[in-house]
Amino acid sequence: MAATPTYEWLMLGDGVDRAVRMWGERPAVIFGDWYWTCADFAFEVDRVAKGLMALGAQRGDHAAVWMTNLSEWLWLLTCEVQLQRSRV
Repeated sequence: MAATPTYEWLMLGDGVDRAVRMWGERPAVIFGDWYWTCADFAFEVDRVAKGLMALGAQRGDHAAVWMTNLSEWLWLLTCEVQLQRSRV
């Protein structure tokens, strides 16, 4: 009889922390000549999330974003998931 696989249950916003645990110093994002490791990416996401909270953003708030193709877009998108915000 085959062993039953075990799964780590995660919320969508937990993915970054899991990536840091599994692949901390491996590249997560490569953007032109720049790259961020999983740990670097998690740091930037946390920094953006704390900035939004300092501005008074709360769970369920809506955020309108107009941004060109920048790496910061990934940080914002990821922190929105972690903070449970809606992008419009």
